[in-house]
Amino acid sequence: MKSLGNLRTIAVIGIDPGVSSGVSVVSVEKIPRLLRSELFNFTKPRKGQFKTPSVLLANMIIEMDKERIDIIGAVIEDQYVGQNVRSSLTLAHNAGRWEEAIANIGVGCEYVLPSHWQRLELSGVTGGRAKRDVLKRAARDIAERHFAVRLSVDAADAALIGRYYARKKLTGLIRKGIA
Repeated sequence: MKSLGNLRTIAVIGIDPGVSSGVSVVSVEKIPRLLRSELFNFTKPRKGQFKTPSVLLANMIIEMDKERIDIIGAVIEDQYVGQNVRSSLTLAHNAGRWEEAIANIGVGCEYVLPSHWQRLELSGVTGGRAKRDVLKRAARDIAERHFAVRLSVDAADAALIGRYYARKKLTGLIRKGIA
């Protein structure tokens, strides 16, 4: 989908805020495209990796602007219900750092429960209450088929979270008569 005035692509950011966080930029259109996908490791940064999520997102926004892509929102996966305390604290801390980074670039941010985006994006692939590793593999398979690129499980989750949010945003734009 292109904006009418200056033909810029509209996109959203999807984030899976684990220790190894996946960050994806997905276009808001009838068939969403994966425009960019990155991994950010909070514990063991790779050589040449940005030091903070804010720097990574700021650089992604600069690149997106050069490619005439406008980011209109971001979504972060919320925590699973029933996680142990250590995991919950780590994920809450990481999600907070991503939320701060998103606020720094001036984009609105929402949270989505894993069960919400998985219900839509993984429907028919996993039965009932599937285990985490089954859901991760299914998400990677679906993301790789839809976007036609190889992705890690964290990047695939971020891409599907972004695709879920892009569809949600597109529905809102259609209802408002913009798209």
